[in-house]
Amino acid sequence: MTSLAGRVAGHRILFTLQAANGEQVDLLLDTGFQGELALDAATLGRLAFQGPMAVAPVELGDGSSTDLFVYQGRIHWLDGQIDVNALLIHSPEGAMGLGLLRDVQLLVNTRTGHAEIQAAP
Repeated sequence: MTSLAGRVAGHRILFTLQAANGEQVDLLLDTGFQGELALDAATLGRLAFQGPMAVAPVELGDGSSTDLFVYQGRIHWLDGQIDVNALLIHSPEGAMGLGLLRDVQLLVNTRTGHAEIQAAP
C-alpha cells in the first residue's frame, strides 16, 4: 500500500489505520495535534500497544497544559510498518496528528469527499 484512502465527513477528515496485530481504528485527522496518535485505553489495548512508556507534557487546544501517558505500538503505514507513539486520552474518538504526516502528501477534496495520504515524491 503506497497510499492510505480516507474520507471527508462534513468538516472532518477521517482515516482508518491498521495496527500490526490486524485490528483497525477510525481516526480523526487533527491538524492542531503535533504528535502521532491519541487513543483511549480500550483502543490502545485492542491495538496491542505497550505502555505506559513515559509521561509527556502536552499543551491542549484551550492553551492549558497537562501530562499524558505515552504508549508505543506498530501500525501499517504506506509501504510497510512503523513504530509510533500514542498519547492516552479519555475521549473515545481517537486522533492522528501531524507528527504522523512527516514526508508524505495529504490530498483532500471536499467536493468529492475523498482524502488520501501518499508517499511524497
